[in-house]
Amino acid sequence: MLERLFACFFLGILLNVFSPAWAVVSLAPIFGDGAVLQRNAKVSIWGTAAIHEKVCVKIDKQSKSTVANDKGLWSVVLDPLSVGDKRLLTVSSSANALVRHVVVGDVILCSGQSNMNLSMIDSDCTEEERQEPAKSGVSIFRVRDKDSGPYAGMWTVPVESNLDSMPAIPFMLARKLAKKTLVPTGVICAAASGAGIESFLPPETIARTPCLAPNPASRFPVGRNFKTLLEPNLGYSVCAFVWYQGESNIRQAAAYRTMFPAFITDLRKRMSAPKLPFYFVQLPGFGPYVSNPQSSQWAEFRESQSVATLLPNVFMTVSLDTAEDATLHPREKRILASRLADNIGLKWSAPQKNIYSVRDDAILVEFGERAQNVHTDNQEDPRGFQIAGVNHVFYQASAELSDHSALVKSARVLHPVSVRYAWADSPDCNVKLGDLPLPPFRADAWAH
Repeated sequence: MLERLFACFFLGILLNVFSPAWAVVSLAPIFGDGAVLQRNAKVSIWGTAAIHEKVCVKIDKQSKSTVANDKGLWSVVLDPLSVGDKRLLTVSSSANALVRHVVVGDVILCSGQSNMNLSMIDSDCTEEERQEPAKSGVSIFRVRDKDSGPYAGMWTVPVESNLDSMPAIPFMLARKLAKKTLVPTGVICAAASGAGIESFLPPETIARTPCLAPNPASRFPVGRNFKTLLEPNLGYSVCAFVWYQGESNIRQAAAYRTMFPAFITDLRKRMSAPKLPFYFVQLPGFGPYVSNPQSSQWAEFRESQSVATLLPNVFMTVSLDTAEDATLHPREKRILASRLADNIGLKWSAPQKNIYSVRDDAILVEFGERAQNVHTDNQEDPRGFQIAGVNHVFYQASAELSDHSALVKSARVLHPVSVRYAWADSPDCNVKLGDLPLPPFRADAWAH
């Protein structure tokens, strides 16, 4: 009898130790307490349970049921939810029940490399941003990664004690958006310092597009950050995707022209959101100022980034007037977060192409009818233009600005054939379209 009791005891221990972790119902980590669910959209909820176990999900007056599949995976889709705080999300099975406190508002997925990860303490945040962060209406979920810090893998409300460690652009972007919409705003931050774009792409997508050459600047292999940072959360409903990346691919401008649009298209397909608004930061200036550069890796890369704006609902944020110290990790994040927030919700329109025409000893650059109020601040002379003749040598040039155009010339070029603007690693340029900086451009067809 005693031997049978010991046998049953040890059998119980073995069953407890070796039974699957998902024998009881559980939720994906992103559905933790304080999660923000996207308003006015169908919301997927998923997790694990015992194989073929019935699972019931309830929120407000909604109740959705499903059965876990042969791998113990389950998911349901909730009908659109209205804005609100402190909602109860209940998930139950015959084995157990889970209760989560959630918020319904807007959700943004932010990704990229180190400049998306840069913390508040290393940014130019103001005292206003530091005041009462808990009342900002912002919650942040930092996807767990070895570099993502102590608040990874959980929804966190920024407060005075943890604000310095929060990612600067995601927090300041969400703070301004919440203030503008008066809606709770959640941010999923899935960024990795030193990551090339190829690490955010699944191998099968790269196989369908021209491959990148080996990238020694990236700390991660192909597909690594897709598998660990993006894929586990792509089913989460969001209203926008924000991207700040490129420094690790700076020597691969030609490949980025293909890989960046492929990344956006693949991402939207996997999220079942073909029109998901996509916002990205065009890289700022980097390195020492050169008075009259003939070529520029960083300028070529910025041009490759801008190609993505030909896709519908893709918006570019120019940053050439930031990064005053021209370092790889500029502190100036507040103005970028503000511009990103201003873009969210705008109606997209296809970018207008510049029109170039030779006028005697000058070149007229016409920016299109939507380019209102081309100017410089404080009536300064325009800076950043270059012009070249048939020898393809560029010289600094002057420019006369109007609301829609710039007439560019140089005494050293009598018969111009091409014009550039802000074509340098770290350009000295000061022209604006309204309140925003004029994007860099070039017309020299021989360089394409």
